Amino acid sequence: MKTIDSGIAGFLLKTENAKHLINAIRRAAHGEILFDPAQLTRAARWREEVKTKLDQITPREREILELLKQGLDNNAIAQQLNITVKTVMYHLTSLFKKLQVKNRQEAAFWATKYLSDNPEEYPK
Repeated sequence: MKTIDSGIAGFLLKTENAKHLINAIRRAAHGEILFDPAQLTRAARWREEVKTKLDQITPREREILELLKQGLDNNAIAQQLNITVKTVMYHLTSLFKKLQVKNRQEAAFWATKYLSDNPEEYPK
């Protein structure tokens, strides 16, 4: 959805024939949006899924997720936030459930993929 929000005009498969590609470029140049309904539906569904997950995360869990994204281990996260390792583990367990991931690597990947350094870019 970031690409749509940034002004991208459409999406075409690399298997499109040359005639269709040229026609699509011309249409895009004239301001036409070239996403088909299925693409827009998938993008809207993705936005809603990410937003739902972000809305479930507490501010402390977001802090922990950001530190996890930076590659910090539980001890380093605990020291940085001045909490116990046990508390970090509690928050991680909660995060894994909310993000529907199995481990810290998947959570860090999710955070890298979906958490921007600019909260203004989060799905609305």
